[in-house]
This record gives sequence, structure tokens and C-alpha cells, in this order.
Amino acid sequence: MTRAEAGAWALSAAKAEGLSWRLPRVPELKRLAAHSAHSAPAGERAGAQQALFPAAPSGWYWSVTVSINTTPVNQYDYANIARGRTNENADRLSVRQGWAVNLASGEARADTDKQRKLAVRLVRSAP
Repeated sequence: MTRAEAGAWALSAAKAEGLSWRLPRVPELKRLAAHSAHSAPAGERAGAQQALFPAAPSGWYWSVTVSINTTPVNQYDYANIARGRTNENADRLSVRQGWAVNLASGEARADTDKQRKLAVRLVRSAP
């Protein structure tokens, strides 16, 4: 799903079931990834991820986390140059980008294009 589709799905699931379903925050997804990595046998995708969600794809998942980065863009960083990111357009780009977490590695990125289709896991707080 795109980031907008994921948000809409969370809202519709919450309304339909009367439960507070939402997209997880980055720390929540990172904890799941870390727990899975520590309990997985070498070379296998197992642990909590496999045991709790056996049919779930590994890879990148959308997060609800939003950040406003007020630090200046490093104009000498090749990744910023490759993306065409400058101090002048950093705010405009952040509107089109969102946070995603790779559940296989625990890596989190804030520069994922919101139109990209990623997996979605909904969570809710304990009652």
C-alpha cells in the first residue's frame, strides 16, 4: 500500500471493529525487528516475526512516525546530491516522504517516497 492507503486502511479498520487500530511508530517496528533478529537461527527469518506472523512478508513496512528535521542538509553528502536535496527544498521533499522500517534488518528510513507500495502492519494499544 502507499502511505495514504495505509493510513486510510487503519482508520477504516478502527471504525469497522471499534478498536483503536493504527500504523505503528518507528520504535515499535524496530523492537519487533530486534526481537526477531535475536531469536532467529543463523541465516533464517524466524523468531517473533516468523512465529507471530508466518505469512507476513519480510522487508519494509510503513510507520506513522512523522519528523520535522530542522538540521541543515549536508551539501557534500553524496546521497543528498543524488536525491537533489538542498536546504531550500528539504521541507518540500519531507511532505512527500515518510518513515519506513525494514523488519528483516531493523533499519529505519525517513526518506521513503509515500507513493511507494510497502507492507503494512496495524497495531493497537493494550486495553
